[in-house]
Formats: sequence, C-alpha cells, structure tokens
Amino acid sequence: MVIRYEELLTQEVPNSQRSIAWEAKRFVEKDLQIKINIVFFRQADSGDPDRKSIEASRQIAGRAERDEFGTVWVREGLHFSETIKTIAHEGRHIWQYNRDINSDVENDAVKYEKEVASRILGYNLPAAEKVLKREKPQKPKKREEPEGVPVCGRELFEIRSKIDKYNSKLRRALGLDSKNEILEVRISP
Repeated sequence: MVIRYEELLTQEVPNSQRSIAWEAKRFVEKDLQIKINIVFFRQADSGDPDRKSIEASRQIAGRAERDEFGTVWVREGLHFSETIKTIAHEGRHIWQYNRDINSDVENDAVKYEKEVASRILGYNLPAAEKVLKREKPQKPKKREEPEGVPVCGRELFEIRSKIDKYNSKLRRALGLDSKNEILEVRISP
C-alpha cells in the first residue's frame, strides 16, 4: 500500500510545532554546518495538484530529500520531542548525503537525533521517553493566557507551559525533588 502525503502551508501547522521546529532547525544547521529547509506535511486529502507531494509505503514522521535546498519533510501533529528528533534525524541524512557517507547511515541518524533531543530539551532522553510513552494523548485545551503576554510571545508561553508540565512529570518519575535544576529547560525568546 502506498500512502500519499502533501505539503502544508506554514499557517496550517500549529504554532507550537512550528516554533519548536525552527529551534531544532537552527540547532541542527549550526551543529552540522549545513542549511536545511523545513516542509510540513500530512496525509493527502485535498487532491490539490499545486501542492508538492511525496509517497511512502508506510506511515512516516519525516523524510530528507537530496535536492539543492536540503529539504526536510516533517509530519504535522508530532509531539515536540518527536519534531526535534525528526528534524535532527533527517538533517543528519542531508549532512550524510553532502559527504557521500553510505555506511551505517540509519544508526548514525538515530544516534544523532537522540543526542540533539537530549541537548535541546536538557534531560536524559531515554528516561524521559519512558515517562512520555505512558501518557495518553489528550485533546488540546483552550488555555487562558495571562494579561500582558504579547501576541508574538503566545507561542513561547505555550511551549514553556508544556515544558514545565513535562519537567514536573519527569521529576516525579525519576524521583527528583522540585529544587533539582538539571531538568530545567531554558528557552531564550
């Protein structure tokens, strides 16, 4: 069975995913000294011939293209840690393509994605993944923002709120007290 995916317009992607994707993109570009172009996608439903599309034999989180732009396709709706890992993984493939590296590319990309996610999120990823996998996905709730939060800061506010929530869960799961600063994630505006 072949699954067809189509490119999304930037405004069709949730702000929180776009924000974390741009952070991951900047990190990977600086770390690997490459340029990548992020394209979000979802399973095709519009049949719009003007939208770029890709096909795969299974569900995918991302794909790297060997093109002049270093295009990294990222599936819409991924959890923020999966978004980071997908961009790092596919960015690593772009880096490999540029250097004609053909041996053990998948293991290298998996290792790199975990390293990047740990460095960006600031905690031990394997332990964090165990906690996050136990969670059941919830429908997003409309959240009231405190007064005085500028429109451009809403995305940052949402991301910080999510990170605080996961840090609390990780502390409890790992048996750490609330004063432990190791798991804090700092996002600069």
